Amino acid sequence: MKIYSENQVRAATFLASPVAGSILMAHNAKVAGQKRWRLKFYGVSIVALALMFGVGYMLPDSARHSANLILPLCAASAYTLWYKKEQRELLTEKFPDATKASWWTTIGISLLVIVAIFAVAFAVVFMAVIVRNNNA
Repeated sequence: MKIYSENQVRAATFLASPVAGSILMAHNAKVAGQKRWRLKFYGVSIVALALMFGVGYMLPDSARHSANLILPLCAASAYTLWYKKEQRELLTEKFPDATKASWWTTIGISLLVIVAIFAVAFAVVFMAVIVRNNNA
């Protein structure tokens, strides 16, 4: 039985977004038999991602450069705390002999989430341009 560690959740959240961290935490919840928690993880990740985009969009141009680092660090820190609260004890007590999931899988999931986010962002911008050109 393989579970994702705190460091893997932190790295996925920092590199890709809260969505990637939630995918890993949802897997851990599934392994631990907490299927109802999976929806909570996904819901929180969508809200967190929307907040990150909203804050990033509202920042002035002079602050956006530093926000590129600060926002992912805040998200990774928040997910680390959430992991410690919700999963660390459960997983170590219930599955003390579980092996850590592969870092390659963590990186792969992160890359897939990045591609999906860019695809959705591209589609939204593309549709906005089409609507704008049709109204002009």
